[in-house]
Amino acid sequence: MKIKIKELLNMVPVLNKLTAQDIPIATAGYDIMDLLDEMSRELKTYHKTKSKLEDKYATINEKTKQRQIVKEKIEKYTKELNKLLDREIEVKSRKIKVSLLGKKADLSVNELRVIKLITER
Repeated sequence: MKIKIKELLNMVPVLNKLTAQDIPIATAGYDIMDLLDEMSRELKTYHKTKSKLEDKYATINEKTKQRQIVKEKIEKYTKELNKLLDREIEVKSRKIKVSLLGKKADLSVNELRVIKLITER
């Protein structure tokens, strides 16, 4: 399945929430951990790329000692960052079967919407 990086960034907190709940480990729990492992590898690449992008467009703020995007370069930075966030990656892990999560899985409708691409009934 193909997932955009920006969708992936939103999915990880919801999946982490599920891992903290009392769900069947041998079925849904395994699939969730498999997905999280794969997503973590992709996000590591994303964060490295984003850091290089910040290096390209930022300077160090003398007061805060943190990187800050140069005002004249914000538009270019934003354009490149959005391209990165819109990039699709291929996720090879199995989808999570919602029916296997068990009755103790506690997610809001919004959280279910966020992970819709990686779930099935």
